[in-house]
Amino acid sequence: MNRWLSSLCLLATLSPIASAQNPQSYTHAITELHRKAEQGDAESQFNLALCYTDGDGIKQDDAEAIRWYRKSADQGFAPAQLNLGNRYRTGQGVPKDAATAVLWYRKAADQGVSDAQYNLAVSYRKGIGIAQSPPEAIRWYKAAADQGHPQAQGTLGVIYLNGDGVSVDYKESARWFTMAAKQNDVQAQYFLGNMYITGTGVARDPSRAYFWLSVAHAQGAEQAAPQIKQLEGELSNQQLASIKNDLKELGLNR
Repeated sequence: MNRWLSSLCLLATLSPIASAQNPQSYTHAITELHRKAEQGDAESQFNLALCYTDGDGIKQDDAEAIRWYRKSADQGFAPAQLNLGNRYRTGQGVPKDAATAVLWYRKAADQGVSDAQYNLAVSYRKGIGIAQSPPEAIRWYKAAADQGHPQAQGTLGVIYLNGDGVSVDYKESARWFTMAAKQNDVQAQYFLGNMYITGTGVARDPSRAYFWLSVAHAQGAEQAAPQIKQLEGELSNQQLASIKNDLKELGLNR
């Protein structure tokens, strides 16, 4: 999850009077953004890079996007460092270079950017662009997870469930899955539902199992269907009606 990738660059640069009925304001905004970027303002450099990335108010140009991301990143602007890392990871506008991606992720991660911390954790876990290190992976997953990053939380749930670089700890696994599930991480919802079926890391609770598996299933986790069907036989009509009402209130219909 890389939230900085898809910002609208003009959103923060248009004056309050700018509107769709005044297209000249877009031209003025870009001109002003260029002026500030050329003067060395790191945030303006980043926003200009976003404009070139998306072709927002200006002709799309990956080379210019990279140039302005780098200028901003070199000044220590963490969102630019994250985006530059993503560019090197994917090879968009630059030669694909996992090691350089890690370098930029680390700079942004050290400044507390949770997406960068997560990406750095993935790099350590899989040995992409850096030597594989489960302890470092877990350290960075936790840094991101403690800031509420749902994918990091869900991954920690899997790590403690399987004992991947740590001792198996079902309670810790359930704790992380719960946090991620509440943030709508579908994989975490599915795993958490199954833990409530078996009483692994949590007290066995068919009602909660049915709820979380139904939430996951409604969002595409087709593998939850057999467990849901099984649980329907364990729950009363009143319990089923209550849970289905909760799902309806969430806008989820199974």
